[in-house]
Amino acid sequence: MLLPRLDKITGQIPWRELQERGEQVSRFLTSNYMIMPGTAVERLLFTMRYNDIASHIESQLHGVDELLRLGRDVAVRLATLPADTAFAAVTSAFVAATTDPRAAELRAAVERGRTQSLLALDAMVRSPERLPDATATPATPFRAVVQALIDAIGELDGYCSLATASAAVGGVMPRVVPRGAVPLTLAGIRHPLLPHGVANIVSLDAKERVLLLTGPNMAGKSTLLRAVGIAVYCAHLGMAVAAQDASIPMHDRLIVSITVRDDLQRAESLYLAEIRRVRKIVDAVERGESVLAIGEGVGPTLRRMAGLPDPIPGNSQLV
Repeated sequence: MLLPRLDKITGQIPWRELQERGEQVSRFLTSNYMIMPGTAVERLLFTMRYNDIASHIESQLHGVDELLRLGRDVAVRLATLPADTAFAAVTSAFVAATTDPRAAELRAAVERGRTQSLLALDAMVRSPERLPDATATPATPFRAVVQALIDAIGELDGYCSLATASAAVGGVMPRVVPRGAVPLTLAGIRHPLLPHGVANIVSLDAKERVLLLTGPNMAGKSTLLRAVGIAVYCAHLGMAVAAQDASIPMHDRLIVSITVRDDLQRAESLYLAEIRRVRKIVDAVERGESVLAIGEGVGPTLRRMAGLPDPIPGNSQLV
């Protein structure tokens, strides 16, 4: 139930500032500017000789501090979310970067407003290795900690996008259970892009593993197949599904083959395309994977595979 809670705080996150600062700091961490010398005298001489470079590095260090400040604000909001194993890495990156004692050291140098004190931390921020004299600091280089925060911002953006899309579906949060525990049941399933579409009921279990749809053109068969595939995929992402009730077992693989055609460039006929589609499904099953296969335009090969009579009048689809 992480995404519904995450959607409520998405609007409170300063995305523009995070993106701009993240890109700026990322460029700074990988820049080829010489790292400031270690001693005070050397830094002073460097500043006098290369004042423009020293000023640029100083402004970039301010940017790192600003990114960490933004990260602290976001970390406070993330702390209100329920624990989630998949999301733990994102939360940990924010906490690690913003509570690192070196972040407090950088903040103090910025607040003091002394250029030389701030430039003295350039090596701490940009060095890819732990400094040999930094015995009191964590073993992980601070550069790696900050880079992990930047990566976590990108992941958080992805999770928040899923949360926003999940809320827009307007369906229900599915019950995702271990494979084989309960049948696949989708009550009132509809395509998420058709809010007023016709709702259907789809159910598969151990005894009825194949669902065949038949009917005239424009009857909505392909739309229903797409709706099932999207629902199963979204459920595995932790998103809501466009249904009134949903119970979906875990699957190792979702294979969708809709609108299969021949391919002249590859010298592949429609029959060969169907054979390869079946081979892909069979190979996955023989590997012991739990597979949900969705196909459109069932030909003789798939009909015989499903144990269906041949021929079948009209168009047909297979789940």
